[in-house]
Amino acid sequence: MAVEGEAEDDLLQDLRSVATYEFEDLLSKVNGTKDLVIQPELMPLLEHVTPYKFLKSRQVDRMFRLDSPTDEGNHNRFFLIKPELQLVKQVLFFIEEDRRSSIARNNVVIFVPRMLYTCESLMEQNGMCGLVKVCEWHLDLLPLDNDFMSLEVNSAFRSLYIDQDLCCLHTVAISILNFQRTFGVIPTVHAVGPLASTVYRLMNNLKEVGEPIPQQDPRVQELILFDRKTDLVTPLCSQLTYEGILDDVFGIKCGFVEFDTAVTDRTKAVKVLVNSTDPVFKIIRSKHFSSVNVILGQIARELDVEFKEGRDRGQSVAQMKEFVKRMPELKTKHNSLEVHVKACERIVDKKLADEFQRQLQTERALIENYDGKEVTEYLDECIHRQMSATFLFRLISLMSCTFGGLKSKVYQHYKQLIIQASGHKHLTSFYNLRKCGLLQESSSASKSGNFKSFSKRFNLVPKSVVDVDQPTDTSFVFGGVYKPLSCSVIGSLVKKKDWSLLEGIEGTTYTQPTSVRPLSGPSKVKKKVLVYFIGGCSLSEVNALRFIGKQLDVSFIVATTNIVNGKSLIDSVIV
Repeated sequence: MAVEGEAEDDLLQDLRSVATYEFEDLLSKVNGTKDLVIQPELMPLLEHVTPYKFLKSRQVDRMFRLDSPTDEGNHNRFFLIKPELQLVKQVLFFIEEDRRSSIARNNVVIFVPRMLYTCESLMEQNGMCGLVKVCEWHLDLLPLDNDFMSLEVNSAFRSLYIDQDLCCLHTVAISILNFQRTFGVIPTVHAVGPLASTVYRLMNNLKEVGEPIPQQDPRVQELILFDRKTDLVTPLCSQLTYEGILDDVFGIKCGFVEFDTAVTDRTKAVKVLVNSTDPVFKIIRSKHFSSVNVILGQIARELDVEFKEGRDRGQSVAQMKEFVKRMPELKTKHNSLEVHVKACERIVDKKLADEFQRQLQTERALIENYDGKEVTEYLDECIHRQMSATFLFRLISLMSCTFGGLKSKVYQHYKQLIIQASGHKHLTSFYNLRKCGLLQESSSASKSGNFKSFSKRFNLVPKSVVDVDQPTDTSFVFGGVYKPLSCSVIGSLVKKKDWSLLEGIEGTTYTQPTSVRPLSGPSKVKKKVLVYFIGGCSLSEVNALRFIGKQLDVSFIVATTNIVNGKSLIDSVIV
């Protein structure tokens, strides 16, 4: 079967290798066997870059979670944490317990991706600086697939737009500079949104004080920095590709999905890596969910035929040897098929009920700017039925973003109902939603209220019925109802590089100086474009960009601060 979204070459393997070699170098700073104490959130990141076999070969004898202190272990101990004060306090607790128990260890703290002054100051205050070695592992962009990478900073949206904490932008800028050290200076940079321009300025400032970027032929020709606030509608919509709906129902964290016992038929939940290394997932990931069962059935029949052929007693010795060689691949595919079939059954049970259809109808009405009685009645009904605050705020925020803000009377109506139903704590939720632009009164509507004009200009709402099985535009990721605004803007920039078409969107194109001359004449290598989402990116947008890449004959590499969907975006904002 044809596979969608497969890159020509695993360009990001180089980034993975750089991170692996750097971690190997950090471990070599201490000779002998060692323990590794890891912040739980970093464990899946480590699996992508340094598998357990690799760690064993580098004398890592035992691994512990940071939240499970123990006196056992080796003389040498490494701590792997993010630069957060609470985590530093936990590390200090470990070390203090050893001192009280008269256990002498060589302690090394590795900060990912860098150490902050506040962490260093806390260690000084506790008298630990001379007793502990401190290192940095510059693991910023983590390759989760051959065309997708993430910082995995799940607090990015809240930090940037509510807390006004711009530390994340420094990490973004550093990650791009590190990317350019591996793949060459990217000649053209498009900055979409105010924070995108801030990142570009930071890149230039950091370039002057950091290591020089070696001059080499650029392997990536364009960089598009996209500020999430430029398009708040897309992540609020219900995803309808298999990969998107898998994220909505189970949650994809650091490229892994944790399937419960109902899916795996085991006694405990199992984490499964979902990317292009999964032979079944890479076929169905970008398909509309309604067609996934048909495709899975086809894969099952193909496997059945292959197994029957392998058991055919009339085969020659050469044919039998070939089948035996392929057995591991077939078994892997069979196991993957079994997991995804059961996952689909679970999704149908949890998601695709009458309630979900009503939700989709309401979302469609809001996107089409339909302000009908059915919409308000459904929202009122959901509030009176005391549905989750996340669900309610998601729909009301979508209404606000698509209508350019809510009329004061409507805004106050929903505010009163939600506070009565869910408690006064949500006064803070309303404040946060207003501050980040997800929820506005008409009198104070921000530029996110331009959605209606953008919708007309980019034809975001298809006028005719879209065949989601054989799509002709990016609306297939939302069931043919809506083309992601973000992807339409990005596609327009790559195709025409004309900002006049993007009136109402703040942005600039910059040219980065490079002494390497671009290759002249036709090239057999596809043009590569790095798209970097600042504040989060949905998996639907990743699939939409893969589709646009095929249309424009361009290889998109997508980077993001973190993966978001409607639920995770709202949860990061409300109390």
